[in-house]
Amino acid sequence: MRSLCRKAMKEFAQQLKKLAKELLDLLCENLGLEKGYLKKAFHGSKGPNFGTKVSGLHLLKDGQCVDVPPMRHSIVVNLGDQIEVITNGKYKSVEHHVIAQTNGTRMSTASFYNPANDAVIYPAPALLEAKAEETDQVYPKFVFEDYIRL
Repeated sequence: MRSLCRKAMKEFAQQLKKLAKELLDLLCENLGLEKGYLKKAFHGSKGPNFGTKVSGLHLLKDGQCVDVPPMRHSIVVNLGDQIEVITNGKYKSVEHHVIAQTNGTRMSTASFYNPANDAVIYPAPALLEAKAEETDQVYPKFVFEDYIRL
């Protein structure tokens, strides 16, 4: 039984990684960036970090904490601070927190597809050049590991 569960979780993780990569390419398409730009930005020298843990999700909307309701057969995607920086603020990271559920049968599985620890994160030059006369670089360059340590 243990090996069967381990195999199922490994396959689940592989599929989530695949989904994360596909979502990054769709974001590139929407932003007008070359396909693979965000994947390269997340890569660093050892590849992106991936992890999973159980939690409940709340987000901040209009100054109020809002529960993200469970959606049958759905995946909720929360873009993080790194995407906000790379897009120079075009996409915003949502303020959020997680809580343990004490009643009901809801279970959330949070999976993170983060840049490699040594990846240097900064606004995509193509987004700055596209509208250079009206777009300033809003965010500084940083190494992802330094950001995580804050």
